[in-house]
Amino acid sequence: MVAAAVLRRHKSWTTEVINADVLEPVTIGEGLESLENTDLTTTARDDIAAALGIPRTMLFSDAATNATAGEDRLSFYNETVVPNAGIIAEAFNEQVFSALKLRLEFRPEALDVYQEDENDRASALQALTTAGVELALAMQILGFELPADYTYEKMKAQEEERRIRRRRRQSGYGRNERRRRSGCLRA
Repeated sequence: MVAAAVLRRHKSWTTEVINADVLEPVTIGEGLESLENTDLTTTARDDIAAALGIPRTMLFSDAATNATAGEDRLSFYNETVVPNAGIIAEAFNEQVFSALKLRLEFRPEALDVYQEDENDRASALQALTTAGVELALAMQILGFELPADYTYEKMKAQEEERRIRRRRRQSGYGRNERRRRSGCLRA
């Protein structure tokens, strides 16, 4: 009797749910390769990049040439990074630093991306002035910003004064020449 009870319990643990001998595997679909839709994936990537304000050239190396990538990087900083950094700096100033009598100041002009642009503008300014374009006009063409109390007209007037002094020096009619002619200075 004990043996029969043990055997019954032993069989209770061996219940068949699935008979592996009768089971036939059936393939559904064509595998993971069939799930890949390149056009849809590219569109989704582009949409995500656009939503975040990140140019495609910054995310994918096949997106553009080096020149386009540089322009896109500058655009990304101008339209996304700098405005957001200003907002973040102001929030930190109001919430954290004002109590400590400190201030967080963001200086985007010191970023490498802007330094490259400034070097290019400086080279272009030199090329224009070497070609004979007036300095003030060349600076206006290249979009240089002047200090608040300084205008292009004031700059033109100072440039004209320097040109007159240079001509006088070259013609020999400097301060000493005037003295010599007036009799105050002897040769």
